[in-house]
Amino acid sequence: IPIKGVYNRESTMGRRDQYCLLILIFLSLAVRLLVYQGYSGSDAANYVEESYNILNGNYSVAQRLSSISLYKIEPSTLFNYQNLRLGFLIPNALSMKIFGINEYALSIFPLLCSMFMIVSVFLLGREMYSSKAGLTAAVFAAFVPQDINLSSAFLPHMPAASFMALSSWMFIRAIKRFQSGVRASAASMFFSGLATCYAYTIWEFAIFSLPVLALYLFVYFGVFRAFRLNEFWLLGFSFLAGFLTLFGIEALYFFSLSGEWLARPRLISLMGKLILDVHPIDAQNTNYWLYPSTMAKSYYFGMFFYLAFGGLLAWLYAACTAKSDDHSLRLQSLPVIWLLFLLLYLQWGSSSFRQYFPTFKLVTYMTVLSAPGALLSSFLIHWLMERKVGLQEGILTRSRYFLYAAFISLYIAVSTGSAFMNYWGNGPFRRDEVERYSIIDFINRHPDKPLYTDVWTARLLSFTSGYTKRIFV
Repeated sequence: IPIKGVYNRESTMGRRDQYCLLILIFLSLAVRLLVYQGYSGSDAANYVEESYNILNGNYSVAQRLSSISLYKIEPSTLFNYQNLRLGFLIPNALSMKIFGINEYALSIFPLLCSMFMIVSVFLLGREMYSSKAGLTAAVFAAFVPQDINLSSAFLPHMPAASFMALSSWMFIRAIKRFQSGVRASAASMFFSGLATCYAYTIWEFAIFSLPVLALYLFVYFGVFRAFRLNEFWLLGFSFLAGFLTLFGIEALYFFSLSGEWLARPRLISLMGKLILDVHPIDAQNTNYWLYPSTMAKSYYFGMFFYLAFGGLLAWLYAACTAKSDDHSLRLQSLPVIWLLFLLLYLQWGSSSFRQYFPTFKLVTYMTVLSAPGALLSSFLIHWLMERKVGLQEGILTRSRYFLYAAFISLYIAVSTGSAFMNYWGNGPFRRDEVERYSIIDFINRHPDKPLYTDVWTARLLSFTSGYTKRIFV
C-alpha cells in the first residue's frame, strides 16, 4: 500500500471517533442556526407554495395535466420544473402538516439532510481511507461556506447532494463486502440505487450519479475484466433494481396524469429550453468562467476548492508513481471521478438530451461537489502527513499533529467567517430584509380587507399569513 495510514482495510470506528463525530455535528448545526436563511422568496416561494398545494390535495401539475396537453404546458413564475421535484416537496408538505405553516418547519428537512451529508462523508472516508481520514473529510464537508448558508434554505441542492453521498457510501460498502456476504452486498447495492433515484426525485441533476458510479465500477474492476466477473453483474443489476424501483413508481404516477411514461423527463427538458429562451438571468449560462471564478472567491467557498484540487493532484501523483496496480488507489478513485465528471458537466453540459442548450450555471449547483471535494481534501492532508514518516526525528515529525490541528482550525475559522459574510449580505445568500413581525401586525390590523401588491410581496404575505389572507396582484 503506497499511502501508509491513509488506507486501512479494517476502517473500524472507535468510541472516541463517535464522540468526535457527534461534537462535529452539534458544532456545525450551531453555526448553521447562527446564519439561518429561511424564506427568501424567488425559488423558495415556488417550493413552499407547491408543498402547500400538495398538503391540501391540489398538486398543480396534476391539475394542469388534467386539462392541458403535455407539450402545450408553458413555464411561468408559479409553474416550472421545480413543481416536479416530489422528493423535495413531499417532505416539506409533511413538515407543514406536523409543525404548521412557518419557515422553521420548512427548514427541518434541509437541515437534517445537511447533518446527513456530514455523516455520509465520514462513512465514505472510513471505507476508502481510515476512520481518522473519514473524520477529517467530515470536518471539511461540515464547513463548506456555501453549504452552511444553504442548509436552512428552502432549496433542493443540499438534500440531493446528501442522498448522492449516502448512495456512494452504500455503493462502496457493497463492493468491499462482497466476498464476505453476497446477499448483504447485493442488498446494500439495491439501497444505493434507491438512494440515487430519491436524489433524482429531489433534483434531476442527481441523475448524473449514474455515469459517475458506472465509471467507478469499471475503474475498480478493470474495463476488460469487469464483464467476465459475476461480481460485476450481480452488483450492477442490484443497483439498477433499486434505482428502477423508485423510478418506476414515479413514472407510473406521472403516466396516470399525462399518459406518458417519461412525462417528468420530457417536461424538464421542455421547460429548461423555454426558460433559457425567456429568462434574462440565464444569460450567464454561456459564461464559462463562472465556476472557476466562483471557486476562487473566498466568501463562497473559502479554502475548500483549493484543498479539493490539491487532493486531486495528490491522488494523481500517487497513482502515477505507484509501482504496481494498487487495490487501495482503485478503491479511492471515486471522489476523483465524481468531482471531475460533475464539474465538467456543470461547465459544458446540456439541459436537454435532444438538442444542446447550455445547462443552468448557478453557484448553488456546486453543492454536488462538496462530498468528493471533502474526501479529496482529507486525502491531501493525510497524504502530506505520511510524507514525513521517513524522518525518525525532527521538529516536523514530532509536531505534525499540532500542525494538523492548527490547519483544521484555520479552515473552520475561514469557512465560518465566509458563511457570515454571505449572511451579512456580501454573498449570494443574503436573507430578505423583511420585518416579518411588522407584516404580521399589518395583516392583523386589517383582517377583513384584501391587499393589493406586486407578485413577490404577495407571495411573501400569503406565506406569512398562512395562506389565509386575500391578496391580489
